[in-house]
Amino acid sequence: MSSVTGSGDAVAPESSSAAARVEAPRPSVLIVDDTPTNVQPLGNLLAPLYRTRGATHGERALRGATSDDRPDLILLDVMMSGMSGQEVCQRLKADQRTARVPVIFVTAMNEIGDEARGFELGAADDIVKPIGAPIVLAREREDAVDTRAFRPASWPRGI
Repeated sequence: MSSVTGSGDAVAPESSSAAARVEAPRPSVLIVDDTPTNVQPLGNLLAPLYRTRGATHGERALRGATSDDRPDLILLDVMMSGMSGQEVCQRLKADQRTARVPVIFVTAMNEIGDEARGFELGAADDIVKPIGAPIVLAREREDAVDTRAFRPASWPRGI
């Protein structure tokens, strides 16, 4: 899987009265789209708040989602060559290791039936292309996906 952006744990500067502290790692987002030029802008948008990784097909997405560094959220294109995003979502929800990871479909399809099918498959939400930065940030942060149920207590509020 190719890395879009990423960072490791940050270490706070050591003060004279306390030992160095290690900050909690930032949450991670796996961005899946068979068009690499769609992955990069989302990665750049989310990089200030999240560790981001990209996958350009379904098999890579499944490997990335089940790796030792499992994502906290998956942004998943619906219409991909090879394995569709719907099939990827079905497989993720059927696997105990990834069943609770929220999936947001990123799609050009905007019919009510398409959205309903996504929810039937276990998606937490969908974002219709073309993607606007305010929409992505609002949906991943607050109401549309309640990732708070999956967050460690150490994560900052509002993420």
